[in-house]
Amino acid sequence: MKDIANFIQQVGFPAFVAIYVLVRLEPLIQSNTEAINKLAIAISNLSEVDGNELSEQLNDNN
Repeated sequence: MKDIANFIQQVGFPAFVAIYVLVRLEPLIQSNTEAINKLAIAISNLSEVDGNELSEQLNDNN
């Protein structure tokens, strides 16, 4: 606990909060990205767009 208090004193409270939020939300952001990619593939399948091409484009962007 002392380490956290010393860190807050050295870098400041706003920096500590920013780092904390980033660490906590990163897994959620990654999960949402994967879900969006899966939805894009599902939509492409329903609209008769080439799903393989879309999947390759999504994988290239990661």
